[in-house]
Order: sequence, then C-alpha cells, then structure tokens
Amino acid sequence: MPQTRNRRTGDDSGTAVNNMVGETAVSVPRFPVAYASAWAPSARRTRWVVVTRCPFCGAGHVSYAHEIERAGGLRRPGCRPGARYWVAVARTYTGEVAE
Repeated sequence: MPQTRNRRTGDDSGTAVNNMVGETAVSVPRFPVAYASAWAPSARRTRWVVVTRCPFCGAGHVSYAHEIERAGGLRRPGCRPGARYWVAVARTYTGEVAE
C-alpha cells in the first residue's frame, strides 16, 4: 500500500492529527451491512432464527440467537473466509413464544 503525504501535518505516516488536542486519529474499519429478518421461537424452536442476504455472495445465510438483542452484530460468513459483515435486524416476526 503506497504511503501518501498528509495535507494537514505534512508527514508521510498516513494518519491525521487533531490540532486541538494533539492526538492521532485512529481509522475505524467499516463493514458491509446486511439487513436481516428474525423469527421468534415457536412451539418446537427455542431460539430466534435470523436470515440475512450475504453482501459478498448474495445467498441467504441462517444464524440463530437465544435472545433478540444478540441477533444483530458482527458476523463471519461461511462463503468467504476472513471476511466480516454487520447484521442489522430490519424485520421481526413474532408469534406465540414458547415457554
């Protein structure tokens, strides 16, 4: 990866410096977002079923969660080793929750 000269500081480190505080800014990795549908537990199922459309291969990936709060977040797809994507639950389908 070629080094670029920073316009604000004039150095070749590739990082920006906040002049007000004097601290170096750290870049945050960005992950592609996959919007998911989540189905509530039913009579025979005890976990939430989460289905996402993979941003890498376009296929649907199925995952499970014990609680709806843990259904979203960072995931690793099985189709591309080393890749990661962010899951955002867009639709929730509820029914009779098994007790």
